[in-house]
Amino acid sequence: MNLLTDPLLRVETPDGIERLSLPGLLAALGQDRVESLPGIQRHQEDAFHVFLCQLASVILARDGRDDPVQSEDYWREGLRRLAGEAGDDAWTLVVEDLSKPAFMQPPCEGTKFSMSSISPDAFDTTEVSKNHDLKMARGMQPECDLWAYALVSSNATAGYSIGGSGRFYFATIKAKKNRVGRVYVRPTVTGSIGQQWQFDITCLLHYRPKVLNSEYGYSKDGVVLTWASKPHHGQQLQLNELDPFFIEITRQYRLFSTDQSIEGRSAPSVKPFIYSPKALSGNVGDPYAPVDANDSSVISVSNRGWSAERLRSIVFKESINTPLLPIAESLAKEGLLLRCSSVARSAKGTEGYQSRELLIPKPVMALFRRSKTDVDPIADMSKAAIAEVAGKMERVLATALLAYLHVSDAFRDQKTKRLDWTDKEWRAKANKKHGAWLNRNAGPMTSFGQLWAEAYFPWLWQSIEGGELTSEEDRRRALENWARYLRDEALRILERSLDELPVHTGRQWLARTEAVRVFKQMFYSKHNFPHLKEESHAQLASH
Repeated sequence: MNLLTDPLLRVETPDGIERLSLPGLLAALGQDRVESLPGIQRHQEDAFHVFLCQLASVILARDGRDDPVQSEDYWREGLRRLAGEAGDDAWTLVVEDLSKPAFMQPPCEGTKFSMSSISPDAFDTTEVSKNHDLKMARGMQPECDLWAYALVSSNATAGYSIGGSGRFYFATIKAKKNRVGRVYVRPTVTGSIGQQWQFDITCLLHYRPKVLNSEYGYSKDGVVLTWASKPHHGQQLQLNELDPFFIEITRQYRLFSTDQSIEGRSAPSVKPFIYSPKALSGNVGDPYAPVDANDSSVISVSNRGWSAERLRSIVFKESINTPLLPIAESLAKEGLLLRCSSVARSAKGTEGYQSRELLIPKPVMALFRRSKTDVDPIADMSKAAIAEVAGKMERVLATALLAYLHVSDAFRDQKTKRLDWTDKEWRAKANKKHGAWLNRNAGPMTSFGQLWAEAYFPWLWQSIEGGELTSEEDRRRALENWARYLRDEALRILERSLDELPVHTGRQWLARTEAVRVFKQMFYSKHNFPHLKEESHAQLASH
């Protein structure tokens, strides 16, 4: 079960399913022959991609090379050098001598294991409430490559999973219960797995000198395979002992051979394997981790995933820095595919896998290569489109829906005066009573939020590609077009919701009338979009 010599990894190629060793997989990626990896789960793909990229980039950098197209023998020798005195044990799934490391498994002589399973899913799964995507312990006789993927992914996205003490977070986590789980921000060109791998390696090789000269104190000849390092015998590795592209372990796992299969066991860790000063807030130069530009801490991603505002901040480099994105922009000849993904974890367990892809077209890339004075006004416009337009539109729609529900209640009759939507006390009471219903997962506000978030970047890219944002007047018109679009979509959602929401029969007409009135008045009020009031009211008048 040696990953360096045994064909343990199933790989789909143009010639069909092949079984390759780890060096064979790296060679196949260089030849662009890899179409997919059968058996790998969706939430494991990013972690394994980063694993392969970092290994290859370290080997190439130490050899003074930059071409990722190399032979299987070249990669095998390079991987052996990274293992040092641990030799092939560091690449072997099952090593009987517990005083020695195994693949992604530190020495564990004398360790008392608290959990065991013959399924790799038990050690790496997104433990959402109903486990729709993946059931734990689903395979009774799994392939060896499933264990390799589970070991890499579980260590890369580890946090307080399944609860309990001793399940430590890792160096790029700034708080145990804040953002538990690693975040990957991977700018890639559109194309095959092999092309993405080669492009990322090129970016990493450009980034490496910068991180080596940073305040972290990394060593160009430092430890890469942290599970194969001797300090794991009761000690913690220091950052100055590590290569900047080190592969971290965060769990005490061990695989054992049984009569018919492999059995995995886990044990609580006494302390994290790598010492990272709290002052760094998880920012240790990880090339794939987004960093808050204000306090230099690693960005936290909750179970809400990647919002349009967060993606906007990444693209415009306004409040979030991603080390590889500027490099990718300078290297890319066409557009870029920005991929953001994370496994959000907390003390309660895994909150789920989130992923978002954003295509940055070539004309937009050209904008980012221009001067700051050209980019900043458009960045300000893009920010206003969320805060000043989408945010206000959400409040208009929510208030109209609250008015409908409020009027339909039995405590109000037709003789009372018109509802005052500016009354903060009324809004607070109505929101307390009906807010949870409006904001439920399948509710109208969630639908509107998803709608504008999906439409935001196509609108922004179209505005930029049109080349009509050179003046303040141009940008104002673009925002007005965005406001009109959201107004029309919000009206459609309002109409649909009014047909679905419960209402007393005798109050249906009054409730609908009041909801539309509140929508119109609030939309055109001086606090929102008064400059659009002069337009034709044909659509609004029809409601």
